[in-house]
Amino acid sequence: MHMLSFIGALALPVFVCAQSCEPASLSPRLAGVDLEKFRLTPNAEYIDSDQQIPISTTNVGLIEQSYVETAIKLVRETFPNATFRLREDHYVGDNGVAHVHFRQTVHDLDVDNGDFNVNVCADILT
Repeated sequence: MHMLSFIGALALPVFVCAQSCEPASLSPRLAGVDLEKFRLTPNAEYIDSDQQIPISTTNVGLIEQSYVETAIKLVRETFPNATFRLREDHYVGDNGVAHVHFRQTVHDLDVDNGDFNVNVCADILT
């Protein structure tokens, strides 16, 4: 029994060394493919809250509007060239904050990952 275990232990390095490696021609770096031209460029920018320019939706004149109308106006001012639709799952939470959800559209087709929401303090607006 011990002899069989010893023979098995001697055979293990043979199987480890027998694994085939990937040919060098399949590696993108060695094949001469420039991977940098496929790298995505970041387009986000950080704005410190002290440097942020207030937008016009904070005007006192918006108090007569509902939270949905305020959210629609904010989205139109923030993204003037984008089209969107209002989703019907907006609600006011227990803390008085209204959550209004939008979905981006292109040629009247929904963009799957184009969801965004606007949170409005509903106590002030209603």
